[in-house]
Amino acid sequence: MVAIASVLVMQPDILLLDEPSSFLDPKGRRTVIQLLQSLHKPMLIATHDLDMALDIADKVILLNNGEVISYKNSQDILLNQQLLEDNGLELPFRYQR
Repeated sequence: MVAIASVLVMQPDILLLDEPSSFLDPKGRRTVIQLLQSLHKPMLIATHDLDMALDIADKVILLNNGEVISYKNSQDILLNQQLLEDNGLELPFRYQR
């Protein structure tokens, strides 16, 4: 939160975030997600947290070995089990059975 606050003080036009939910407990993770949702700023987020991506992102770029596999609406990618599995990922946790 301190890192995000220190960047926001600079009033950037866009936020670039790398794994913003890593190493957080569930409450801290939810706090970061709620903060990012409230900002209404363009963001580019690199993450393996597909649940967070589903909560925050309008669009998703799926990369595999540096190659763009897909660029679509977040639900079109993050709820496509076959696409995710073909690229070594799983459905977001809340959609797993």
